[in-house]
Amino acid sequence: MKVAFIHYHLDPGGVTTVIRRQVAAVRQNGGQALLLAGTRPREDLPAPFHPVAGLGYGASAANDTADAVAAHIAKAVLDRWPGGCDLVHVHNPLLAKNEIFPAVLDTLQRRGLRLLLQVHDFAEDGRPQAFFRSPYPGNCHYCVINGRDYRVLRSAGLRPEGLHLLPNAVPDPGPARPRPRPQTPYVLYPVRAIRRKNIGEALLLALFSGHAKPLVITLPPTSAPDRPSYRNWRQFARAHNLSVRFEAGRHTPFPDLVAGADRFVTTSITEGFGFAFLSPWVAGKSLAGRKLPSVCRDFEQKGLSLDMLYTRLEVPFAWLDRDRFLRTWCRAVRNAAAHFQYDPPGRHRVQQRLETADTVDFGLLDEKAQQEVLSRLVRVPAEKKEVAAQNPLMEEALCGPVPQPQVLHNREVVMAHYGTEPYACRLAAMYRRVMATDVSQEIRKDALLAHFFNLEHFSLLKWAPYEEQDTSGQPIPHADH
Repeated sequence: MKVAFIHYHLDPGGVTTVIRRQVAAVRQNGGQALLLAGTRPREDLPAPFHPVAGLGYGASAANDTADAVAAHIAKAVLDRWPGGCDLVHVHNPLLAKNEIFPAVLDTLQRRGLRLLLQVHDFAEDGRPQAFFRSPYPGNCHYCVINGRDYRVLRSAGLRPEGLHLLPNAVPDPGPARPRPRPQTPYVLYPVRAIRRKNIGEALLLALFSGHAKPLVITLPPTSAPDRPSYRNWRQFARAHNLSVRFEAGRHTPFPDLVAGADRFVTTSITEGFGFAFLSPWVAGKSLAGRKLPSVCRDFEQKGLSLDMLYTRLEVPFAWLDRDRFLRTWCRAVRNAAAHFQYDPPGRHRVQQRLETADTVDFGLLDEKAQQEVLSRLVRVPAEKKEVAAQNPLMEEALCGPVPQPQVLHNREVVMAHYGTEPYACRLAAMYRRVMATDVSQEIRKDALLAHFFNLEHFSLLKWAPYEEQDTSGQPIPHADH
């Protein structure tokens, strides 16, 4: 089997990790791979690589024509395999990171290449700036990484024979090596601290554990939009003497951080696949924090036990500046609706409920509102009891005993269903189906918006731009405000 992989880039990150595992699976099954991306990566790659400038972020018709880029790709494929390839596996094609990408894919199809488009993220899911106005590629195969996205794309018009479910693989770390353990156990949040990882909620959990179990966050964000929020959280934690260590992964090898952790935590408000719910058990650790039912449904159906996680974290609305929150919420809804040219149903009903509700989910708040809650609890620690009463799992989240039988059970479930061996088999079977089946189908964008632009779960961390604050909670003036 000969497979050409296409992505905007192959720099370190989640999609690149998936591509590397797919290349390994292709080779494990006796096949060959070719990697194509917009820029040459800094790290070594597991297969031959060919750069195609018109595939990178920001490519536009002013500099590259779709026909020229497609011709470059086709030549690279024929240089690698004179008889051509069996299929072209394209990653994340529905994000408008490259203006000419849909036209490039259309041209490749007209040249006779068989396309499989793997969707990791949807612009309709809180990324209005990455929304293509043009139709999504049609009459080709699609694959997704979770059952939610499979159901959404089926409702949006894709056919069962042209849509494939391919959950990501969780690698087995191998036998544990002895590593030094710290004197004080800590809770590990192994993420890049982007806004969607909901750092404020992780700090709230750490506040409930006091200084007994510090919170350790591994890496800073790399994207410019996420950096101001991250800087502000670091300043806030320092100003309020919160027990948290940032950027631990810069100075300590990740396996050492894992070995010393008491447990993992996740407070993310959105995930594409959900490695955060699988990886801890493989490492022999427990997990605390927020469960995302939309992605965890798949895992629980396989037998994973996640009953230690909460799905909402209610805090009193009276502790917030409700008027400011509602203004921010309404503005974010209006702006997103204008970007998508779509009016989400139920806007007035949800707004009226927010105007009168006694509590609100902490994960729906922006950084300003989250800091109002945290500042109050720092000033008046006794009021933590009110939050604990609303959220029974809070006090046990970081301080309860680690359930070893549950850790062992969940590790077996993960390795049985999401290990590298089952993944290689699923990938090969999917490729065979794609190669054997022609499809006629297209995606209806209105169905995607109806699912993802859901005001019941409208988090400002996802949908609203960040308004920078100082550590006292006051807006920082900017020249463009």
